[in-house]
Amino acid sequence: MHLTLCALIIASTTVAAQSGNTSDWVGVWQGELDGIPSVVLTLAMDDGTLQGTLVLNGINNDGGKPHIAVRETHVLLHPTLSGESLLFQ
Repeated sequence: MHLTLCALIIASTTVAAQSGNTSDWVGVWQGELDGIPSVVLTLAMDDGTLQGTLVLNGINNDGGKPHIAVRETHVLLHPTLSGESLLFQ
């Protein structure tokens, strides 16, 4: 799961990171495993500050068709931009 999250952050935010503009980071960023969303990062600026959620999906492939076995949603605490990096707790 951690490799998937890292791949999502690196691959999905490359374009946003190049500009350094906070509004370029706003949107839904998704990483997949076996064609199924395994991580979804949602960033918004509804009240002028950066906010977001991170959804982690546990994918089960027990010899059959891969499917989401568990889903965990986390609110990003104190998301900020530092250069070309998105930081959060």
